[in-house]
Amino acid sequence: MHPNPEILRLFDLLNFGKMHHADKIAFCTRKGDAWIKTTFEEYAQQSDRVSQALISSGIKTGDNIATISRNRAEFNFVDMGIMQIGAVHVPLYATIDDQKLKAILIETACKIVFAGNEKIYRKVAALTLTIPTLEQVICFDEIPENETFEAFLQKNEGGFSKENLQQIKDRVFTDDIASITYISGSTTEVKGIVHSHADHIHNSLAIAKSTCITHEMNLLSLLPLAHSYERSINYCVQYLGATTWYNSNFKTLEQELQEIKPEVIFMVPFLMQKIFDLLASKLIPEIISDKSQLMELLQLASDNEAGIEVSAISDNNKLLIDKIFALFRQAMGGNIKMLYCGGAALNQNLRRFFDNCGMTCFEGYGLTEAGPVVAHNSPLMHKAGTVGKAVSDTQIKISDEGEVLVKSPSSLKGFYKNTSVESPVDGEGWLHTGDTGILDADGFLTLTGVSKRIFKLSNGIYTDPLTIEKKLESIAGLAKAFVTGINKDFLVAVLVPDFDSLRNILQNNIIQESNNITFLENSTIAEYLHDAMRQYNTLNRGTENQVKYIFTSDTWNTENQLLTVSGDLNRKALQLKYGSQIEEIYLSANKS
Repeated sequence: MHPNPEILRLFDLLNFGKMHHADKIAFCTRKGDAWIKTTFEEYAQQSDRVSQALISSGIKTGDNIATISRNRAEFNFVDMGIMQIGAVHVPLYATIDDQKLKAILIETACKIVFAGNEKIYRKVAALTLTIPTLEQVICFDEIPENETFEAFLQKNEGGFSKENLQQIKDRVFTDDIASITYISGSTTEVKGIVHSHADHIHNSLAIAKSTCITHEMNLLSLLPLAHSYERSINYCVQYLGATTWYNSNFKTLEQELQEIKPEVIFMVPFLMQKIFDLLASKLIPEIISDKSQLMELLQLASDNEAGIEVSAISDNNKLLIDKIFALFRQAMGGNIKMLYCGGAALNQNLRRFFDNCGMTCFEGYGLTEAGPVVAHNSPLMHKAGTVGKAVSDTQIKISDEGEVLVKSPSSLKGFYKNTSVESPVDGEGWLHTGDTGILDADGFLTLTGVSKRIFKLSNGIYTDPLTIEKKLESIAGLAKAFVTGINKDFLVAVLVPDFDSLRNILQNNIIQESNNITFLENSTIAEYLHDAMRQYNTLNRGTENQVKYIFTSDTWNTENQLLTVSGDLNRKALQLKYGSQIEEIYLSANKS
């Protein structure tokens, strides 16, 4: 059963918006020093213009159209314009690398690409000769040699009337494919996840039931609209009639927070940490300059749940902490009512800090394959430290092995043109998430780890540690590598040197130590290994590739159970053995 009979296809949100919020501002996009505002009525009109221009360009039902852009109102015009004529939207990140972009455009046979700016336009235009299906690249920003977006919108060679367009809309059904969302990190396979109109609608309207967002509120959009979480929220907010302001650049965030004074922000943990670091570096020195005392205050500010009085804190420290909280509230615009965070596990100290500031952070959980949101906390149902309860019409259960299983009307229809990838949905309709967790008696979900090798960093990027481990093991002088970093800001590698190889490599240097422990402490050996790792990190850019590292002289074998009987890494055993050393690296990074 659909959550709202008025909305069966995503573009039905346009008529719904016109009926309920016509003159209200839907989107605000920054252009220079000004905000360009679009009403819900104008949104519907612009989307129709896109549809008519696409038809005049020869686009038909089932054709794939890509957008590569930072967040702006035009993304929405194109999104709805594509889907109104039964075509399929392929939203891609503005930061996508050339190799993956080419692979995706070839796989999807996209006929038109909408580029957000000149840099993206030129990157895509350079590929047109090698991708025969790609007919046109249109830039939202004006560039001299390219047809402007406005000129494209004026295309209507077939003379399509509103009635003609309506007939085409009527031939689009709720179970038709609406989008293909690509997920991957630089170390994982590119996979296109297929979702129908019904999938998106179920998820977005399920979120809308419990977020407590109202049409009077302002939402600051920070996550890319190509991200499945942000896109689902985007539809949810449109349905509720709130106003979305698109952050143009992280560098302008402080200014925009003061201009907009948002009530709501949706984030991933990496972004939340980034905002904290930005504000802390600028605000806290106004109160205190002593770094050790600052660390103590921040620890005290995030040690306890909101509302719990701690008598052990001195009156002077309480006063300083209250000043820090007040500065943070002001820096965030002074009007925050809700912070929602999902996409990866959130550092609980960070959550408690914002909670204690008076800006409650509601954690959630999801994955693109699930539509994406599976569970979340909200003002209506909140248990700190959990990722909340299942959203409407979604079921969660824990398998005998501890894996989180999800049954949802929003789950993927499959992987686009990729029959080699096994579906994560079993014969009974349960999506196997690869995450482990526990459900309490009230139905709140707490995540405890992962049951699969591939994991996410705190920025939501998927990482395959095996790919990185193989790269590291190819470095002369290294024998074994174990890479971890589940839900962290960066990766850590535990490295076992190849001692015999090192002795051969450095044979011209007189190294007397025969014991591996003292051998590893030799300055010549240490310098060689650190140089090799510096070179690796220089050549392999991105948080999903680069590693901080520790060396060990330990032997890994099946006897000590650090390797499995097949010779693979026993990841759980390695994590247990080196967990404290790994955690020290993360703690040290946080302190700095």
